[in-house]
Amino acid sequence: MMEAVSGFSQVNLLPEQKAQLGEIHFSARVGGTIPTQGDTFLVQVLSEGDILRQIQVGVYQNDSFQVVQAIRFVIEDITGQSREILVGDPNSEWQDDIEIPEEVELVGISGASGWWIDNIRFHFSDGLASLTYGGSGGDTDFRLILSQRNQKWKGRWLGVWGTRTDYLESLGLIFWPIE
Repeated sequence: MMEAVSGFSQVNLLPEQKAQLGEIHFSARVGGTIPTQGDTFLVQVLSEGDILRQIQVGVYQNDSFQVVQAIRFVIEDITGQSREILVGDPNSEWQDDIEIPEEVELVGISGASGWWIDNIRFHFSDGLASLTYGGSGGDTDFRLILSQRNQKWKGRWLGVWGTRTDYLESLGLIFWPIE
């Protein structure tokens, strides 16, 4: 089963005040060096007991540039059933799957952006990172990684929020603080 997140509508679910411990937090949004023109999205990928098993990045490419157009997350729920959640265009040119080993969690993203997310890389709790997916453009580097204290992660990644037009324009993390 795949839940597609396309044809976005404006989402006004972001809190107006700072989140407290025990509430879902939203990181800063990166990308989109021009004022956002796209539709807002907010996608909580994981619920309690869910495990992120795979990520796949969809890109758009022509003769002059390559940008991130979509991200697909494959989740296994507490009963062992798999589902896919898609953010962006399902007709993207899909790159190789990023398989996530047992006991490893997504803890952040990095990359480069200009008007859109030009490229993206995923960071994991075991200290490893994926390849970089997308193009070589982007005039602003970004890095959103959950904090660590005493070699323990201070949060759990739950999803993404941002804006999109035909491409992913901006991106932020949704996470649950642990301490």
